[in-house]
Amino acid sequence: MNSAVIMILRGLALRCPKCGSGGIARSFFSLRETCPSCGVAIETRTGEASGGMAINLVTTTILATVGVWWFGVFGSTSLLPLMAGLMVGGVAFSMVFHRHACGAWVGALHATSDIGERSEEHTSELQSRLHLVCRLLLEKK
Repeated sequence: MNSAVIMILRGLALRCPKCGSGGIARSFFSLRETCPSCGVAIETRTGEASGGMAINLVTTTILATVGVWWFGVFGSTSLLPLMAGLMVGGVAFSMVFHRHACGAWVGALHATSDIGERSEEHTSELQSRLHLVCRLLLEKK
């Protein structure tokens, strides 16, 4: 199996993407900063959790869509209990799946070697003309 896929699956299982051993979950909603076994960085920059949130949102939306379709085609449940069940189920799933999605994102960052410290003034986003205001605000700090 491809090493990138292995790293993403390790992260999804809340294991270190590099060594595969240490548990990377600190609590129900957060990850550790480093792996307790090998010491590799897990979350190093502000905003790295946004990828995990996107994975969580997309997965929950796909499951809710499939659920609505399934019960709409094969179910005889009225609309109100169906929607209430899908809303409660969607919220519960996204809460349970959140740290796994963040772990998968960390695995993807390690697979692409895009994890680690980076100065904000050298990111490609802040070098464009579009983000001139961001650059000027950072210079004022």
